[in-house]
Amino acid sequence: MPELCIPTLNTPKTCSSICDAKLKYGRIDSVRFRNGFAPFNDFSDTAEWDTRLSDTLDDDGTNKYIRTMYGVGEMPEASNEKSTYSLGRVYYSEKAHTVKFAVDNICKAHLDLLHHIEQYPATQFYLWFTTGDTLHGGNDGIRASIDAKKVISPNRKELVKINFTFDWEGFTPETTALPLSLKI
Repeated sequence: MPELCIPTLNTPKTCSSICDAKLKYGRIDSVRFRNGFAPFNDFSDTAEWDTRLSDTLDDDGTNKYIRTMYGVGEMPEASNEKSTYSLGRVYYSEKAHTVKFAVDNICKAHLDLLHHIEQYPATQFYLWFTTGDTLHGGNDGIRASIDAKKVISPNRKELVKINFTFDWEGFTPETTALPLSLKI
């Protein structure tokens, strides 16, 4: 008889309340990122965010400061591959995630970021993003590759934008309630 591949952990819990559903609306409102690895002790802690948020200070190689951009974004369904192998077993590959984020504030700093990404296409950042009252990214942030493209529409009534794409493979990011210092 073949060995059964059943985890020895407890079955994960679910919430099945019909009367008390926990609904969340979409749309990514902001992204926050930094250049290198410098994890939080607790990414839900407002005081810790207060010491790390700065769009202008240089961090002298400490990777302490986290930059902020506001715009409109989305995280479409992740993709992965399904492989069937011996005895009809199924394995799913690691998920590939993408966040697409459009920024319409075409300031010099955002253009400098665009040029940096174009000059260094292998750039990776540690990323957090917000949807409504939720922060995504965990203590470490999401180590993501980044691409950016400037878009100028032929329509005189459409705003110029920089479209950022953040890609990573692995788990869906951890979430927490949005810390006070990140609320607009």
